[in-house]
Amino acid sequence: MVDWAGYFASNISRLHTTVSGRSRISQNLSLDASEDAVEVVKSLIMSKGVRFARRGKNCYIGADGCRITMNVSSLTVITAHRKRESG
Repeated sequence: MVDWAGYFASNISRLHTTVSGRSRISQNLSLDASEDAVEVVKSLIMSKGVRFARRGKNCYIGADGCRITMNVSSLTVITAHRKRESG
C-alpha cells in the first residue's frame, strides 16, 4: 500500500495546475482573487485527517470538506470542489 500522505508531502513543491485548472479551482472553492489556488490546495493536502483514494491515473483527496482531483504521475491538480452537504 502506498503512503500517499508521504508521497505528496515529499513532492509538494512539484504540485502545479494549468491556467484553466487554476480558474476552475478558484471558482469551485470560492477563492478571493488574492488567493493562489495551488497554495490553497497544498495547504489542504498537508492538513490533518486527509484521505487519499487512487483510481487509475488520478488520486482523489478528501481534505477539510473539499475533494481534490490530482494526476499522480504529473502532480497536476485537475480540480477541487467543496463537498456537498447531505440532507
